[in-house]
Amino acid sequence: MSFCATQGADGGFSWHAAAASTLSIVIQCGEAAGHTVQLYKEIQALSGQNVGLHFTGGLNVAATGQRWEHLRSEWARHRVLVWIRLDRPKEIRELCPLMDVSE
Repeated sequence: MSFCATQGADGGFSWHAAAASTLSIVIQCGEAAGHTVQLYKEIQALSGQNVGLHFTGGLNVAATGQRWEHLRSEWARHRVLVWIRLDRPKEIRELCPLMDVSE
């Protein structure tokens, strides 16, 4: 979150959290994306035509304790908006057999 100073009409400064309104925008975008996905699923089911909808994913891996703490923080922040999980090396190896997960 960043804080911004803006100069008011009276020459004074007021402080506000610039990111405070950003969260509601992110939530609204997430809701709109969810609604769009649901519409594509319905169109595909009703028409019998493949609409080409597929989901991609990603894998973020921590090699250091500092990176692990960062990923845990991101997980806590984003888990309410998107499907996200924390995995151990065994699960990562199952997802991506070519990855070296040894310490």
